[in-house]
Amino acid sequence: MSITLAPGELIKSAILYGDGHGTYLGHIHIETPKQIFDAGASTSDIHPYEIEVGSGLLYGANVVTHAPDSGSTSDIAALAFLFLEPAIDHISIDKITFNNDPSGTNAGISPQNIVVGQWFDDSQDNVGYSLSPTYTVSSSYS
Repeated sequence: MSITLAPGELIKSAILYGDGHGTYLGHIHIETPKQIFDAGASTSDIHPYEIEVGSGLLYGANVVTHAPDSGSTSDIAALAFLFLEPAIDHISIDKITFNNDPSGTNAGISPQNIVVGQWFDDSQDNVGYSLSPTYTVSSSYS
C-alpha cells in the first residue's frame, strides 16, 4: 500500500499508532483534502499519536527499521514526519531607501529568490540543517 501526493497537496492530519507492545509502528493514518491513506493493524485498543502537521507540506520522513527475529522483512520501529511550519500569509516591507535611487535606470537590478527555513527540534539533539541554493550578490552603482 502506498500514498502519492500531488504537487501542492497538503496533509490535513497524520496519526501514528504503535503495535500495542511498544516495539513497532502498528498503523498509519494520513488525510489530505483529496485522499485518505489508512494502513496497518487494527487500532481499536491502541493509543493514537496525532502528529502536528504545521503547514501540511511534508518534506521528509525519518524511518528506523530493524529485521525481526524471524523472516526477511524489516519492521518499522520508529517513524517521524518532517513538515514545514505554518505557511506565511503576509509580508510587509516599508521604508526602503537607496543611496543612489536606481528607479528608471538600467542599473541592472534583478530579482533574487531568497530561501529561508526554520528547523525546530525540541529533543535538544544537535541537528544540522542547510538550505540550497545560497545567493551572494555584490554590486556597486554610480
